[in-house]
Amino acid sequence: MLKTSSSGIKDVKLYQDVNDKQQYMIFTEWESLESFKNFIASRPFKETTDYGKSILEDTPKNRIFMNETSI
Repeated sequence: MLKTSSSGIKDVKLYQDVNDKQQYMIFTEWESLESFKNFIASRPFKETTDYGKSILEDTPKNRIFMNETSI
């Protein structure tokens, strides 16, 4: 859904910890910090995280890494 929308998302990757198969990380790349903030304020994000809280042992966390230059 996200990759075909105009939400400002550029890429999504799902990683699984090789030492702990219960641990995952979702890496997303956004066109701008504003696009990301708009997404986390959206209803679909809230519905997804509410569902995630019901099936996960711990609360999901967001970390923002900024890259001001393109390679």
